[in-house]
Amino acid sequence: MSKGIYVATIEPNSGKSVIVLGLMRMLLGKTAKVGYFRPIIEDLEVGEMDNHINTVVSHFEIDINYKNTFAFTRNEVLDLYNQGKSGRLLTKL
Repeated sequence: MSKGIYVATIEPNSGKSVIVLGLMRMLLGKTAKVGYFRPIIEDLEVGEMDNHINTVVSHFEIDINYKNTFAFTRNEVLDLYNQGKSGRLLTKL
């Protein structure tokens, strides 16, 4: 059975990244396989990677396809919301 740990806050720049790095280090000491997922990322130029995702995946050498590390970009979320399709957000997440 898969188990998940979610790190969330209501404020930006609150230290989530540091917490995630520590949790990942601890989990990799107890299990051989971990993943990383951010529900929504900022819009990036073609070929660019989200800095948070890139840091965790590269530092811990996680074997995961980049497209599987997030669900939506910020603009995708806004587009769905503006089209009255916000239910699709919950369905995918």
